[in-house]
Amino acid sequence: LDKEMRAWNAYSGLDDAVKNMMTSLRAVTELQNPAIRERHWLELMK
Repeated sequence: LDKEMRAWNAYSGLDDAVKNMMTSLRAVTELQNPAIRERHWLELMK
């Protein structure tokens, strides 16, 4: 992208949102691991 666009508030906000989404998606992927047992889910729900 143009370097000027990176200074825009809209770009900065969207960039932060995408980074947060990527972090969340990594966590969701980890939760799909077959090693996660019911006891783990119960602990997460506390």
